[in-house]
Amino acid sequence: MTSVKASAPSKLPTTNAVFGASGHDCIRGCTSSTRNANVNSFTATKLSMANDNADSDQESVALSTPLDKPILAVIDFAALVLFAGVGKASHSADGSLDIRGVLTTAFPFLLSWFATSPFTGVYNDRNGNGVLDAGKLAAKGWIVAVPIGCALRGVIKGYIPPLPFVIVTLIVTLILLGGSRMLFSLVEDKVSNSEEI
Repeated sequence: MTSVKASAPSKLPTTNAVFGASGHDCIRGCTSSTRNANVNSFTATKLSMANDNADSDQESVALSTPLDKPILAVIDFAALVLFAGVGKASHSADGSLDIRGVLTTAFPFLLSWFATSPFTGVYNDRNGNGVLDAGKLAAKGWIVAVPIGCALRGVIKGYIPPLPFVIVTLIVTLILLGGSRMLFSLVEDKVSNSEEI
C-alpha cells in the first residue's frame, strides 16, 4: 500500500503582502465606494421610475366632472328627465304631466348619473370622440348609474321597484342616454369639420 503524504499548503500571498496595508484599505474602500455608487444609482433609478409612475397615475386618476363638458351634462340631464316624463305621462289617466312628479321620478337617476360620472369617466376627453365611442361611454356610465338609480328610487319610495319597471328603465335609459350622446357626437363632428374647411 502506498501512502500519500499531504503536502504543506502553499502559502498564497495575502492582500497585505501584495498591496501593503494601504492597498488592503484601498480595496476595501474601493469595494465600498463601488457598492455605494451602485446603491445610489439603483435608488435614483427607482425614484425616477416612481416619479414616472406617479405622473401616469395622476393622468389616469384625473377625475372628470359634468363641469368639464357642460353641454353634454345638459344633454344627459334632458335625456333622464325625458325618460321620467315619458314614464309619468304613460301612467297618467289623461296623459298630462306633473312637473314635480317628473322631477321626483328623475331625481334618483340624475343623482346616480352625476355622482358616479367622475368614476365612470363619462365626461372624460380621453375616451375617444367618435360616434361609437360616445355610445360605448354612455353604456359604461349607464351600467353603473341606472341600477343605482333604481335602488335609490326604491329607497325613496319605500319599496323594491317591480322587475318590469327595472327592465323598462334599463332599456329606455340606455336608448335615451346612448342615442342622445351619439347624436351630439355626430353633430359635434360635423360642426368641427365645417369649421376646418
